Amino acid sequence: MGFAIGQLVDAQDGTLLLPRLYLAADFWHRFRGLQLHRPLEEDEGLLLYPCRSVHTCFLRFSLDLHFFARDGRWLGEQLNVRPFRASAGVRDAAIVIETSSRCGRRFRPDRPIQVALNSAYSRHLPAELLRQS
Repeated sequence: MGFAIGQLVDAQDGTLLLPRLYLAADFWHRFRGLQLHRPLEEDEGLLLYPCRSVHTCFLRFSLDLHFFARDGRWLGEQLNVRPFRASAGVRDAAIVIETSSRCGRRFRPDRPIQVALNSAYSRHLPAELLRQS
């Protein structure tokens, strides 16, 4: 999965939600996702864009799936999705963030998210999702 490329923050007050965020923004990285990967730590997440549905084939651990609109609005979540399952996703979702199922609820419907990202990767995400430094 590589190295963390940014952080996930609350768009309203800047609260740090995920200190280590990985990005899967092309077909092969999204397809591979976390297959055959070690379980995520509680402070890690994988952001898949564009994405509205997820499979957990060949995973060795459960995931929490969080669905967001292109502008960072929370649309829904599916918690504790076990390996070898398929998620149909959420209507209008453009972004999925996969987190450890051990960390509990992390996002709130009334609080949009933003990504504080290493500038080399900013071209991969919609501008409205990026946090301005």
